[in-house]
Amino acid sequence: MKFAISVAIAKTEEELKAEEKKQKSLEKKLLNLQKDKEGYHKEIEDAKAKIAQAEANIEQNIKDQQVTTEEVSVQQGVVKMVKERLEELKF
Repeated sequence: MKFAISVAIAKTEEELKAEEKKQKSLEKKLLNLQKDKEGYHKEIEDAKAKIAQAEANIEQNIKDQQVTTEEVSVQQGVVKMVKERLEELKF
């Protein structure tokens, strides 16, 4: 009967080691999943910041386009005046 108990104890100890190994593996997997989640949150926050910056850049671009459109209009007038002066000089 002692032998049967010894065998049962040995078998149960091996089962315990296997189950502890499985638990450790699952805990490691959980830790990795938690780290992944943190990484995903950071990616989202970075993307939101990038979107906000792009939106600000668009607003600035619109203002820059308005200013440049005005400058182009003024420059067209200057070019027209110089062309007219050149035509007057040719006659």
